Amino acid sequence: MNITEFKRLFQQSGKRCELAGNEDLGVFSAPDLEARLYLVFRGEVMSRVNPDAILHYSDRTIYRNPGGDGLWPAPEGSRYGYNYSAGTWCVPAGLLRARFETERKDGKLILSGEVPLINAQGIGLLTEFRRSMEVSEQNGIVVEDSIRYLGPARRETGSVRLAAWSLSQFDRHSGDRCKLDNPGPIRDLYGDSSRFRKENQCLPTDEMRYQIACGESCTEIHLILQDRGIMISRQALSAGGMYMDIADISPTEELSGEAVKYSFYSDPSGFMEIETVGPGKRELQIGDTLSLTTVNRIRVL
Repeated sequence: MNITEFKRLFQQSGKRCELAGNEDLGVFSAPDLEARLYLVFRGEVMSRVNPDAILHYSDRTIYRNPGGDGLWPAPEGSRYGYNYSAGTWCVPAGLLRARFETERKDGKLILSGEVPLINAQGIGLLTEFRRSMEVSEQNGIVVEDSIRYLGPARRETGSVRLAAWSLSQFDRHSGDRCKLDNPGPIRDLYGDSSRFRKENQCLPTDEMRYQIACGESCTEIHLILQDRGIMISRQALSAGGMYMDIADISPTEELSGEAVKYSFYSDPSGFMEIETVGPGKRELQIGDTLSLTTVNRIRVL
């Protein structure tokens, strides 16, 4: 989608969008749309765009996935998961309805907003989500994400887990593939995807939904958009701390304990995600901040 069409959608909807960088290399933020981010390269929006999600709102009966790059709380499932607060899978309501403030400071575009979270055990957390974007030819598109715990009380081990998780979506086309640098052991988070993988590469498919995860040995994840002649790379800068499982599993199941730093997701409906995860915590003090810095680079093949 070109930039003119993209901006027109937001004008029609009355929702805000703001550009960091420029139309040759930049990122649009959508503070009224879950603080989603949309990568821009040479006048085109590279990220997946769902016009229906921009023009309308999600509610209890339908979730309109906005595309772009979303900041989510991890993990997704288990008794600690934030996508099972009502027993069945849903996007956290506090994130869905959050409206973010924007500011420009020291050359960065910053989004911030309070997001109440409830995990599958019914434990509530008031948090602040923050997304800071800085764009340069030398460093690419650097996004600093954080989730800060605001209260109401200390949460002990066994009651919570929390990490920042960035999920960047793209439309799938013939010839597209994901490449992982130094992936180490690759783990399936849904069904067996081995027939769609070869060494360190993954092929998206409409035959099944699958997701793979890599731990701390992995150094970078790439999405090769063959038909567009573009490669998008994402690098999660090392921050130390404990990496944890993010898997989408039932609230009655336990997380594996396997560390996840990068993930690739292929959805049969026609989109895919390259994901980065920051280190997490198993207990929370008021003021604790879970951070993730992702460097996004876009290159011509």
